[in-house]
Amino acid sequence: MAMASTPETHRMKELPFWIQLLAIAVIIPAGFWFRFRRVDEFALGFTAFLLLLAIAVHFLPALADRYGADQAQRTVTPGPFDFLGVIWLLCIPFAPFVIWLIGSLTVVTDDNWKLILGSKTLVCVALPLIGVLPLLKYIRGDAAPIAILILAVGTLFPVSFGLTALQDLRTGPERENVVITQVRPVKAYVMRREAATDLVEVDLADGRTLTANVRVGTIEMGPRQIRFLRSTKTILALQRQ
Repeated sequence: MAMASTPETHRMKELPFWIQLLAIAVIIPAGFWFRFRRVDEFALGFTAFLLLLAIAVHFLPALADRYGADQAQRTVTPGPFDFLGVIWLLCIPFAPFVIWLIGSLTVVTDDNWKLILGSKTLVCVALPLIGVLPLLKYIRGDAAPIAILILAVGTLFPVSFGLTALQDLRTGPERENVVITQVRPVKAYVMRREAATDLVEVDLADGRTLTANVRVGTIEMGPRQIRFLRSTKTILALQRQ
């Protein structure tokens, strides 16, 4: 005779929540590595988004039950800029993807680095920070600490992906004398096949690894003077010392 299912036996079959988070944090990057042979910003952003989504699904229903009655008693006056809250919400999952798409479809050069970095800063920094402003009026009552936490995490998640672009946009390119020790072409994996890209990884004697587009010219090992974007680690030009 089959054993009847009970809430206790059902709970025993469920994985603990922290193990679910650990599985997401390990399996998703591993999948990107085995599929594309690299774990880039998009892979990390996708993993982080799934972790945030799992946490939200786990905790938000209980928070709604706990604070729902208190929030229902507090009215909020609609404003003309409330639509920005929708933009803020869309930035959480899509801004990291858009910034990755910009990086994949564009080539950073001496002529367009301001435009490309400005676009990344707009998507991942400006839009989330502006979009969250109309939502601040919802920080009220007993749920205020939770609301602050949700808005802070939801804003900082996309912003974190645009900080390097913002920093380079603010400081601009720098010049530095370096020693190049190795140059490796970056391969893409499309339909399980290797495909050449226009990017190379440049290892320096001090342990740093920068990226460069083949349009900068032939990159040879040895002492060089480079013009580069420090935060995004992108070489714009180089010449012999």
